[in-house]
Amino acid sequence: MPCTIGAHASTANLPDPWLKNEEYYYWENGYYRPDNIAVLEVEETIGPNNQVNSYDAPRPMSWYRELPQGGRVFFTALGHAASNFTNDTLFRTHVRDALAWLVGSVSVQEDRPLRSLSVWPNPAFDVCTLPIAASEQGTIRLVDGTGRVVAIQRCVPPSCAIDVSGLSPGVYWYTLGNATSRVPILIQR
Repeated sequence: MPCTIGAHASTANLPDPWLKNEEYYYWENGYYRPDNIAVLEVEETIGPNNQVNSYDAPRPMSWYRELPQGGRVFFTALGHAASNFTNDTLFRTHVRDALAWLVGSVSVQEDRPLRSLSVWPNPAFDVCTLPIAASEQGTIRLVDGTGRVVAIQRCVPPSCAIDVSGLSPGVYWYTLGNATSRVPILIQR
């Protein structure tokens, strides 16, 4: 099903229209707030009764909202199948660019991706380890979803173990120099 694209950082690297096979949600009865700004919208669909029902109208699948206090919200209803996160480059690009927009202060460097794209264990509970190439040695910064640096550690090859036992459960990213990881670190308790 084609998704039409609105102008936003999260859609800057997507084709328009984006053909995506997905389980598309419906937003009747107040689930979609009027102050949301849609960035991806699915076309009209055919309902289970083989008709276009009111809930089958074109509808948002990804949107954002900027809060009066200065915060930002981003939501996507895409990503039902695990393959979205492992094999769908466009979906991962959409989520990566949305996260980069959310944290604002962390830039995603396409021209210098980190070689260390694996983290283990992931999800992590107490310690996570990152492989470090000789050319990448330096200071690792662990960043939370707001862009706040929550841990800093000097690392040398071949790997870097980071104590995450004091961090709240959630999704974190690591930076090394000007590059940001494309693989999130999930912390659980």
